[in-house]
Amino acid sequence: MMRRVRQFAALAAAAIFGLAVGATAVQSAPLLEDVHTIVGGDAATRVQPFEQAFTIDQAGSYDLALTDLGLPAPFAALKLAVTRGATVVAVAGGAGTVHFDATAGSYVVRVAGALAGGQASGAFGVQIVRAADSVKVLDVASALALPPGALPANQQVLNTTFTVPSTGDVSVSLTDIALPQPLTALTLLIAATGGAPVLTLNAATASPVVIPGLAAGNYTLLVTGLADAGIGAGAFGARVRTAGGTDLVSQTVSIGRIVPLGTATLPACSCTLTLTDFGFPAALPQLAVALVQSGQPIARVATAGSPGAASASFTATAGDYDVLGYAVPASSPGTGTYGVDVRPQGAAAASFASVQTAGGDTGGTTPGYSFDVDVPSAGDYTLRLADFQFPLAFTTLSLAAVQSGSVIGSLNAAGTLTLSGLAAGKLTLLVAAQPASSGTVTGDAGLFGIELTPAAGGAAVYSITQGVGSAFRAAHVTLPAAGSYDVSVLDLGFPVSFTDLNAVVTQGATRLGQIFGGGAFSFNGAAGDVTVNVIAQPARLATGAAQSAGTYAVTLAATPPPTVTLGASATQVDSGATVTLTWSSGGATGCSASGGWSGARGLSGSETSAALGATTTFSLACTGAGGTTTQSVTVTVAAKSSGGGGALDGMALALLGGIAGLAARARRRGSVR
Repeated sequence: MMRRVRQFAALAAAAIFGLAVGATAVQSAPLLEDVHTIVGGDAATRVQPFEQAFTIDQAGSYDLALTDLGLPAPFAALKLAVTRGATVVAVAGGAGTVHFDATAGSYVVRVAGALAGGQASGAFGVQIVRAADSVKVLDVASALALPPGALPANQQVLNTTFTVPSTGDVSVSLTDIALPQPLTALTLLIAATGGAPVLTLNAATASPVVIPGLAAGNYTLLVTGLADAGIGAGAFGARVRTAGGTDLVSQTVSIGRIVPLGTATLPACSCTLTLTDFGFPAALPQLAVALVQSGQPIARVATAGSPGAASASFTATAGDYDVLGYAVPASSPGTGTYGVDVRPQGAAAASFASVQTAGGDTGGTTPGYSFDVDVPSAGDYTLRLADFQFPLAFTTLSLAAVQSGSVIGSLNAAGTLTLSGLAAGKLTLLVAAQPASSGTVTGDAGLFGIELTPAAGGAAVYSITQGVGSAFRAAHVTLPAAGSYDVSVLDLGFPVSFTDLNAVVTQGATRLGQIFGGGAFSFNGAAGDVTVNVIAQPARLATGAAQSAGTYAVTLAATPPPTVTLGASATQVDSGATVTLTWSSGGATGCSASGGWSGARGLSGSETSAALGATTTFSLACTGAGGTTTQSVTVTVAAKSSGGGGALDGMALALLGGIAGLAARARRRGSVR
């Protein structure tokens, strides 16, 4: 009997409290956690924020003080934030102390400021102290300042030192490369370090100038070149040699639009320099290239402003040659492309080859981009150019594919292109892209993608996403496996909130997901590299201030599996009894029952089971973007007892039978009497 009481008590407790079996999804570590401060405004007025990492060894309460030192003048606005990963743990601005609680770990202090009118820099101090014992965790003083003034675009200075190993004659050569035309001014000064000048030149030298008996020691060489302001381009070379022929200085310096294209290493040979205007997206009105060795021009080629190639032959001594390019695009479309090839005459392969874009600033012209692709094997390939229309579609988007110095295919808009018979080796992809303008920072931007795949199918051999406009920041992430991933884009509100904050995830020429205005989204991606592109418009730090800034945090992690909780009103019942099953889920899109029940079920619910005649296991599998989670609960059916509870055993039956027999005999004796 007592056993039955205990059994009923257990069943009652199970009926009252039930039994729930559940799973809580474990969030995996983020694949990307990027916290970044974007600084807006013109390049001349941008003030880069101060950032310094520090460590807190003990959990506890801390005091933070930010001080405007007022040197040379107070800031128009000065703000500080302490971050840990993507979380802001403390913010300070102005006088006073800020208290915050922190656990042990790594932190970053960030300081942003707006300079008052006429102020070029400002000084500040930051101190973080542990409240319990006044131990200083961070104590630093620094400054925020405007960028240093740059030289005029048509001027360049060579400032270097050299050592004369032993007293003797030294020869000096100063050369005007005359690319694209002679310089307006060219001067040279050599002085003993800390001493008086030993040579001054006010023009290029027709032949080397000898400094006789120059004493051994250290010297400073200062050369200044000034190009015509209207041309904004030029180049010069400087060479200092000992009487024994050892170079102490040998440099080529470019000015303004002159672009150093690289170094050509040539054998002693009769060689050819070839310059090709690809005419993409339009021909370059001014285009020239020069080959320079030891500061001396060796060969020069120019084109006449139309697509095509021009060449020059020259005799080369074995050694390295500097390759300089000069190109000016037409005002519309504002960009152009060209190629340079240097090789020994009759050689199948070039000693130097380069494809370049010219022009392409974002001030109303069409930016040009160049991408080099290593084609693994010869064959047919499909090239895809995508306009992600993020935040707006491009006004102009075109592409040209160049191999072996020739354009082998082109696109005038987003689309696909078949490259038949592509050779193994280097392929250069040229893209001209002009974003639409809506009068805002984020409006003057765009995003395109390129993908090259074998025409027969298979994985891409090259893919890239390119942002156009200074407001873009890209972070590259490798997805370990195909699946669902979650992205969070958070405006940290430091030093002020963004005017606009958007993000898009791309994989080559494919858009995987995007969000406007910050927040969270999920995407499905294949294993491999993806790019998280953020475009943001920072707000001004103070009314009337030139400085603007904002800080965002982006995290990317695998989507966690769904959570499932399954409970039964009892875990042990009599045969023929029922139980009530209750369940719920999170992050799931559908659930399916099996075992003691079957079929689709809602994401949450409650239902009564069928009568149970044996121990039964009920299972529920819920599926979501992060996978499938299964939970089960088992209900035991108790066996019926053979005694007690009103049932008669054999001894009782025998006793009753004996009593009945005695009564019958007594009745018979009475009847005899």
